Amino acid sequence: MSLPRSTTLSRALPVLALAFVAAPALFWRGSYVDVEALGLLRKYWSDRTLLEKIFDVGRWDFYRGRELSYVFDFLDARWIRSLLDRDVVFFLAPSAVLASLALVALARFLAPRALPALDRATRWLCVLVLLSNFVFLSTMGMLYRATKPLVAPLLLGLLLLVVAEFRHPRLGPRAGGAAVFGVALLMSLLDRQGLFYVLMLLTALGLAWILTRRGRGLFLGAAAAVGVWWVYNDLLGPRIVHAVTGYWPDMSFQQVRPSQLLQPQAWEQAVVLLGDWTSVLLGGLPPQLIGASAAGLAAAWGWSERHRPRRVVLAGVVGLGAVVAQVAMVALMVQRHPPVTWVGNRLWYYPLPYQALVVFGLLWGCERLTLRRGGSLPRVVPFALAALVVANVAQWPEQRVRMHEMPAFEEQLRRSSLLAGSLRGRWAAPLLDGDYRRFYFECLDRFPRLASRARTQAGEGLGVDIARVRHGRVAAWAGRESQIIPRTAESGRHVLAGAVLLRPGERVSILLGARQRRLVGEVRNDGARESVEFFRVEADLREGRTDVRLESRLPEREIPDKQSLERAGFAILLPVAVWPKSPAR
Repeated sequence: MSLPRSTTLSRALPVLALAFVAAPALFWRGSYVDVEALGLLRKYWSDRTLLEKIFDVGRWDFYRGRELSYVFDFLDARWIRSLLDRDVVFFLAPSAVLASLALVALARFLAPRALPALDRATRWLCVLVLLSNFVFLSTMGMLYRATKPLVAPLLLGLLLLVVAEFRHPRLGPRAGGAAVFGVALLMSLLDRQGLFYVLMLLTALGLAWILTRRGRGLFLGAAAAVGVWWVYNDLLGPRIVHAVTGYWPDMSFQQVRPSQLLQPQAWEQAVVLLGDWTSVLLGGLPPQLIGASAAGLAAAWGWSERHRPRRVVLAGVVGLGAVVAQVAMVALMVQRHPPVTWVGNRLWYYPLPYQALVVFGLLWGCERLTLRRGGSLPRVVPFALAALVVANVAQWPEQRVRMHEMPAFEEQLRRSSLLAGSLRGRWAAPLLDGDYRRFYFECLDRFPRLASRARTQAGEGLGVDIARVRHGRVAAWAGRESQIIPRTAESGRHVLAGAVLLRPGERVSILLGARQRRLVGEVRNDGARESVEFFRVEADLREGRTDVRLESRLPEREIPDKQSLERAGFAILLPVAVWPKSPAR
């Protein structure tokens, strides 16, 4: 027996779904920015033309024919820029919000038509399993790429559309095929995962057409989408890139060699990944238990259909083929992009389209069980789904800790929080480092409202490597000629003070001005070993940016843990302090 459709709980479930849509913004507070997104923001904020921003892929990505996703990235970047221009610091991508609301809309409008026998509460609970899992929370709450968040609702919508039109056609063969074509083409142009699922759907529709002589329009729509994708990916896309940028894109990333699929390690890792992706979705249940349960359900169904052996064999072959294909897709992902196996990446971004597929399986399976039982589900099913939702939410703190046990994610979260806090405050946080520190000062130069609120401080410029926290303090390697940029609120006499790490016999001159430089101070190491030397100089600085140069006398040397520089003369301990000199002093 299923839960009554008119209960207060079933009416409240759509509201709960909207609450889960808002949860990523509240959980991460609009302060989580992936380091790769900083470069993308710079790209889309540049003064180049829109076509150059979209089709210049050589420095930003491997060519994959997914320029459509860059359009959404561009729109996200414009939104973030408009917020910062108004002194609003909130790093949340509108494409993620759009994708989240699309999932809710699918549950409200399309799922009832595709699965009419499924009761309202169970339908919403299946979707809530997706909306409540940590992958959704982290993906929609972190500013990154728009690709996977958009593919997830498109995939779920495409599958529901196909089921609805295959069962009870309302659009007609042409309109239904056109709808499948449009959604499938969007998925294919957004991401290779989307293309993979379109190819799998195309195979399923072809088999259904052969067996039932139904759904030809749907099959032709999916086939046309794959054909148009191939024309763009292989013929039009590279030519457009060449016409806009002057270079031909590197197609090597797209080449798949059969030998790559013969390596057992990739398949083993793919199976483990799929188990983790499914476990995160289903309340943290052990992957072994999930696999055993799925096998048990399949065996039980096969036994109940034993009087129709041909149907059982066909279902077994199709199911096995789908599983093998899914594992092969993830195995290719592992080979092409090994970081997908990192613990943090198992809880963010990459699993989302697959999880949408699993949720479709939950919806479809619950409806099939309803039909087999004459229109009702066992009461345990909706309660089990509700328990999964509760378990998902309960694991948010634990999954966050697990995600950030990886140093890369931990540093990213730390720097993101410091960046957002610095932009919302008046100066750069003392331990803000990495590309996030550079991005902070770039924002001060780009957005006048942020700059007007910021206090007098100094940032790094040309010839200075990306800063890193070393031994509890931020430091950066610098070339023989490097730049420090004080940003002052008003003109007048200022004090500039800091420290540098110098080799024995090294002397660094401090010069003021971009063209006609004036010596204002000097710092030197007259000792017998490398040491930290402090400096304090006074200079008349104008309001806004001032160019201060540090020039070393010794030849540059190779440096450890280099970021943007290969060689350096000395290291700067950051921040370099600057403040107005009091007249009384």
